[in-house]
Amino acid sequence: MNDKKTTKAIVLKRLNYADSDRIITVLTPEFGKLSLMARGVRKIKSKMAGGIELFSVIDVGFISGRGEVGRLISARLDEHYGNIIHDINRVQLGYEILKTFDRNVEDNVESGYFYLLCQLLRLLNEDSVSLTMLEIYFKSQLLALAGHTPNLATDQENKQLEEKSKYNFDISSMMLSSSSSGRFTASHIKLLRLIFSQIEAQKVFGVMLNNHEDTDLKPVVDAMFRAHLSV
Repeated sequence: MNDKKTTKAIVLKRLNYADSDRIITVLTPEFGKLSLMARGVRKIKSKMAGGIELFSVIDVGFISGRGEVGRLISARLDEHYGNIIHDINRVQLGYEILKTFDRNVEDNVESGYFYLLCQLLRLLNEDSVSLTMLEIYFKSQLLALAGHTPNLATDQENKQLEEKSKYNFDISSMMLSSSSSGRFTASHIKLLRLIFSQIEAQKVFGVMLNNHEDTDLKPVVDAMFRAHLSV
């Protein structure tokens, strides 16, 4: 007989199944990504229905199945980021974040993915946080976790990056190349180093606001994202 396990979780996807069931995909810190059958959860009197909301951190109890799908036996909201649903743009970015995690996170992953997603939902819930800055942060942090951090120390000729030089960025090599007509300056490079680091998000956003260079960096971060992750 399989033992019950408990964990924190975030719902990435919900799929209706049969007449009243759902298969949910969740991300957890201890067990990675799981698929769980929530039986009867679509019935009006289901006690678990309110515990598998999107944009939430939940406490779940489950039993691992013999196949790929386990069985959800309890679900309770721990933290619900309800402010997100009041802004259509935040909802759209929220769905994009959940979909991207679902497509790119393997079953057995490190806990860093779960804690990054927690942080992103918390930030998305705050009206004061710029969606442009949050999208840049989300994509750069997910790239870093997946092992796709750009080389921001040397250029394509293996020379140290210089303060007064200008550079272009090569997506395939994830490196900068020196060019007199380059788009990126030392201040862009410093900001790129910051957004790919483990520094607290609010500090990153503060630097972005003071430098006003997030609009220059968004296209290159988007290009890295498309090149190295499933979108």
